[in-house]
Amino acid sequence: MSNRIACLAAAFALSAYSEAHAQSDMGDVGDAAPVAEAEATPADEPVRDGATVYTPEDFARFNPRSAQDILSEIPGFSIQSADQGRGLGQASSNVLVNGERLTSKTESLGSQLQRIPVSQVVRIEVVDGATLEIPGLSGQVANIITRGGGRLTGQFEYSAQFRPKYADPKLYHGEVSISGESGPVQFTLALSNNGFRGGSGGPSYFFDAAGDPLETVLILRKRGSDNPKVAGSLGWDIAEGTKLNLSGSYTREYFTSTDDEFAEPEVGQDRTRFLGRDLEDYTYELGGDFQFPLGPGSLKLIGLRSENSGTFRSQALTTPLGGTDDPFGDAYRQDTVRRETIGRLEYDWKMLSGDWQIAGEAAFNSLEREAFLGTYDPADETFGEAPFADGSGGVTEDRYVASLSHSRSLAPNLSLQLVIGGEFSRLSQTGPGGLSREFWRPKGQASLAWKPMTGLDISLRVERSVGQLSFGDFLADVDLRDGQDKQGNASLVPPQVWETRLEVTKTLGVWGSTTLRAYYQDIEDRVETIVLPGNVEVRGNIEAASRLGFSSNSTVNLDPAGIKGAQLDIFAIYEDTDLPDPLTGERRAFSYQRDLGISVGYRHDIPGTDVAYGFGVDHNRLTPYFRLFEAGVARDGPTYLYVTAEHKDVFGMTASLTLYNAGNGRDYLERTVYDGPRDTAPVLFSEVRDLDIGPIFNFTLKGNF
Repeated sequence: MSNRIACLAAAFALSAYSEAHAQSDMGDVGDAAPVAEAEATPADEPVRDGATVYTPEDFARFNPRSAQDILSEIPGFSIQSADQGRGLGQASSNVLVNGERLTSKTESLGSQLQRIPVSQVVRIEVVDGATLEIPGLSGQVANIITRGGGRLTGQFEYSAQFRPKYADPKLYHGEVSISGESGPVQFTLALSNNGFRGGSGGPSYFFDAAGDPLETVLILRKRGSDNPKVAGSLGWDIAEGTKLNLSGSYTREYFTSTDDEFAEPEVGQDRTRFLGRDLEDYTYELGGDFQFPLGPGSLKLIGLRSENSGTFRSQALTTPLGGTDDPFGDAYRQDTVRRETIGRLEYDWKMLSGDWQIAGEAAFNSLEREAFLGTYDPADETFGEAPFADGSGGVTEDRYVASLSHSRSLAPNLSLQLVIGGEFSRLSQTGPGGLSREFWRPKGQASLAWKPMTGLDISLRVERSVGQLSFGDFLADVDLRDGQDKQGNASLVPPQVWETRLEVTKTLGVWGSTTLRAYYQDIEDRVETIVLPGNVEVRGNIEAASRLGFSSNSTVNLDPAGIKGAQLDIFAIYEDTDLPDPLTGERRAFSYQRDLGISVGYRHDIPGTDVAYGFGVDHNRLTPYFRLFEAGVARDGPTYLYVTAEHKDVFGMTASLTLYNAGNGRDYLERTVYDGPRDTAPVLFSEVRDLDIGPIFNFTLKGNF
């Protein structure tokens, strides 16, 4: 079906494009050839009314290398990446390039912005999204206006990380990219590796129901991953208002994780336990869009195809010490293939003193999984393997979305954006308990943007959205680390959310800027861990839940206070979530969610030098988690301190060195495990895990060529 739709879309595009240009050519018959004029570019267009404008010169003291570097220094602005759910949907990222959204799903927003050299950035306009012609945007949006450099340019960034304790060094993280143009054609090619190394170590203490010690386990954890990727994009300005964009990427992922444990029980034999996990997969993505004039407006056709295929393995082996008992353990493997095909069209036109858009999208997603379980055989020291039926099967989703959008000015300082639409989806599952279901869901939003005075922007948005389900929740899964497995649930339904969001941005003059947000979500069918009859734990739906949140993002320039070149960046967020516990019925917060976050950073670019330094603190608090047989709370950190130093001209490059976790943040866990359902069963044991992370040294070198 997806191939037929792609062919029809292509045929329609060619037909419509040919007809539009044929009509244009007929109108020129018998006329003298017009004098050639230079085609207008976004850089030549006037600045949008009400926009706050920044140029690269405003950030010269930071010596930015890319558009990403500039955006990270805009006062009170924080980058929001696009929703990475299935399909494309309307624009959701708060960053545009020349008024256009970035549609890649496997390329991070930061990576794409990093490939735009600062030499091509003309200006950045920060406006309220509701004043734009792009449906789905509200609040602060940064539109990066660029001009082609007319020559080949390159960028690179290399990053290394060293941890004196536990983790291996990270030596192969970075990216190199080139971009250029030839006439109407622009291109970008990038090679990168997103590497990660992590680790921790320390004791975990176990206690019985009375609080008496059971055993102490010494743990050493190591994590590592590499994600080499090649990515490219091509743009072709065919004619005025007609453009073709193509993009593609290919990524390999290699992930390994090991836990080495040594247990000293109060009674019985000492033992060792090894838990190893690894993942190897590949992902490719091909995408493109074609925009051209049609009738009174402009038609854009967007297509995307991606596939992810890989194998995940997990093994746990326990070896008793000082006796004759044999080692014992289990193994789990799953082979997974995910595919996505998307076709989307957007038609924009002006009518009745406003901007209109009609959009339609078809997205076809699938997951295929084969799972296997094994038991360790001490005779031949191997893990046997047998099919795991409950964890094997497939899930497909065919989803169709349509919307009509309208944007208009109600007054010189007041704009309105309305979106009405609907979604139809068909979910089908093969394997144990498989079934097929269909869902119809209305969706839409209304946004107001008000600028009551210079330096003050207020936006209000009310939205009804339809969430998406994780295909993995339809199938059973095995967790060998803590022995908490989950069954699959074929009866899951997509969640629906009513959200009201208020955003206020105030310029503080020479002191900087601040943005305040408040939001409330009324959630129907939220997905959480629930319990089915027979004490079966699955991911399921909660009938009603809510989220109330507040956040602020401020940049305070300290020049007026007499500290030239210094600034404070302050971010804070608080959330109050609420749902009925599926087991006890008591009201509680969502499991394992950040409910408090604070980040304060100080940076000082010393005037007259290429040297900068800074320090800061990050603090995050997580809510407790709840499962059928256990409950607990995890604290990663929760507070991290850092100090950093930077030199902006090391043989023409920028070098920085950062010490992270200077305050000895920990990997901490408290949990209580019950001898049955936690609402009725007695405590079986409790655990307090307190692992040291140690200091983390990061070195970064970046430049242009």
